[in-house]
Amino acid sequence: MSTVIDNSNLRLDWTIDAQKFLSCIARFQQRGQNFGINYTIEVLRGLKNQDVIQHGHCELSTYGIGRERSVEDWRLLAQWLLFQSLVQEDRQRGNKRVLQLNDASLAVMRGQRPVLCPKGWIARQSKSPEYAHDILTLHLHGLSALEIAQIRNSQEPTILTRLSELILRGEEIDIDREVTQEGQTEIMQAFETLGTESLRNIYDHVDRKYNYGQIRLVLAKLQFVQ
Repeated sequence: MSTVIDNSNLRLDWTIDAQKFLSCIARFQQRGQNFGINYTIEVLRGLKNQDVIQHGHCELSTYGIGRERSVEDWRLLAQWLLFQSLVQEDRQRGNKRVLQLNDASLAVMRGQRPVLCPKGWIARQSKSPEYAHDILTLHLHGLSALEIAQIRNSQEPTILTRLSELILRGEEIDIDREVTQEGQTEIMQAFETLGTESLRNIYDHVDRKYNYGQIRLVLAKLQFVQ
């Protein structure tokens, strides 16, 4: 993964790896199959376990093309793709979560859309699992993002971002505590009207009544229930 400078913020260019990841999902879908993050990573890294052999995925062109990346690298990429709605995660029977391509996925695969990830986001994801667990526990005890931020010696936008990431992982997060029903509707309508997930565009469209963290929460909920 190479680094690029964009608007004075150091970001990682994950476009090529994202294309590999999405292409692997595309190969599954060509066979009428859908799998989750972990299995997709197994195929990319060239594992030869019983599931991979049984499905005949050793023969895929994407089998083993991601051996040079660690499991954690691929998981971070998958989380970023989900967070940016560049791929979606659906629930099947038995509550199994599988990956599905969308129009944004195709744009990435065709080279029409780069995948750039801020290093700050990666640093947050790389923190110990206990950090996210603590935030979830405090949230489930009824604390607001502002109250959690005060306890964790953090900032409210950081906690809101963490909560949105927890939503995408399938955790039950009550966003009504952070955004009114009216606000959620307004943000969703802005998203549908603009046809973009650009936080800045949505922020301006709703007359800056809701901060970026609140917008992220609503978009995360929208992505998860789709």
